[in-house]
Amino acid sequence: MSREIKFRVWDGVTMTFPSIIGINMENFSWNQTRSYLHNSQEWSGDDGFISNPKLMQYTGLRDKKGVDIYEGDLYQVAGNKIYEVKYIDKKQVNSGGFETYGACFVLWISEDLFFPFDEYAMEHGKVIGNIYSNPEAVGV
Repeated sequence: MSREIKFRVWDGVTMTFPSIIGINMENFSWNQTRSYLHNSQEWSGDDGFISNPKLMQYTGLRDKKGVDIYEGDLYQVAGNKIYEVKYIDKKQVNSGGFETYGACFVLWISEDLFFPFDEYAMEHGKVIGNIYSNPEAVGV
């Protein structure tokens, strides 16, 4: 089973959900008027260039309400703490002994406090925002 590949981009003001037209190692483009250049770290859009846009990948998962979950989302499980959805691309161990081997999405508060997307988190969790609109909310 494969997952749908899609992205969203935070340009410092708004979140855009592009339909990717083409991808190569240098850049990708969409809507024919916007492109994100990996090497220059600039977003080329209708408003000119914006430095350091934030590119977020879809996890392939949906919360209990059917909302797509992306990197950078704020995710709350059973009304408790708020986690950042984060992609980890290296081996990492938290204080509870949970270990990643790279290339996975986790529920993140800090280097020592992160958890997998397990069945409980999926059944009882929901997206409540994103780290760019509400950066102070992680860990609350």
